[in-house]
Order: sequence, then structure tokens, then C-alpha cells
Amino acid sequence: MLIRRALTATVIAGLTVFGTTACNMTSPVASLEMYAPSDGAQADLGNVKARNLIYFVDGEGHYGFFGAFVNSGSNTETFNIGFTTTSGERFFQQYTVAGFDVVNLGYQNQKPLKVQLPVAAGDIVEVLLQSDSGSTRINVPVLDGTLPEYRDLVASLKNN
Repeated sequence: MLIRRALTATVIAGLTVFGTTACNMTSPVASLEMYAPSDGAQADLGNVKARNLIYFVDGEGHYGFFGAFVNSGSNTETFNIGFTTTSGERFFQQYTVAGFDVVNLGYQNQKPLKVQLPVAAGDIVEVLLQSDSGSTRINVPVLDGTLPEYRDLVASLKNN
């Protein structure tokens, strides 16, 4: 009788442990999924990594494209940013980033890219990124100074 109780208790304990942990065996771990840990968008073009891309507007006619472009390789890389402007024309701006360096647009006391787009706060704008490694279209959020963490950046649009 004692052996039967011990065996039953062991089986119940084993089933309980297996039943409460088995979900990790079949479902993906969310923390392993790649995501942008900010409100901005991100993309990879070979060694050029585009991070925290945001188009800011202030409601008073001031605007600017913000982002950081990191070169994770040792060679100098060239990349293009493309938009469809308010007038319907395609606009491209080319940048060069040295090996293991960063090009900031709007961040770290750098000026944002000034390009007028037909958007308002809350919209999404399609941006074309190109480099020697390929090209990608990315949806970038359009934000204003509603969120306190962006008020200073949006206020700086008047000075640029």
C-alpha cells in the first residue's frame, strides 16, 4: 500500500510539472522575436542598420525625418533614403557612413532630413532604403509632440 501511494504521488507530481511547463516546448518565446524597442521603425541593409526611424511634424508646418544609421562593418558604406514628396515627386538623399560609425539624422544634436511629405501625425509614411546590399521599403510612423519624450525633438523642428 505504501509503495502504491508513493508511486501515485510521484506520477501526480510528474504530470503537474510536465503539464505546467510543456507550453514552453511548443510555443515560441516572445523575447526571442526581433522588434524595434522604440516607437520608430528599423531595417537592416547588410552592414547598414537603420534604427528608430520617425517622421516628426508639429502642426505648424515644421517637419523632419529622424533616424540613426549604423555601419556594423569595417568598410565605408553608402545608402539612399527615398520618399514621395507632397508634390508627388520622388526624393532621394544619399549618405555615407564610415566603418563602425553612425550617421544621425535629428538625434545627437544633428539636423533632421528636411523633406515635406503629405502626412499628418498618426499616419504611416513609406520610406525606401537602398544600399549596395539591396533595398527595402519600410513603414515609418509620423508623430508629433503629444508624447512627452518627443516634445523637445518636435520643438527643435522650428530651428532647423
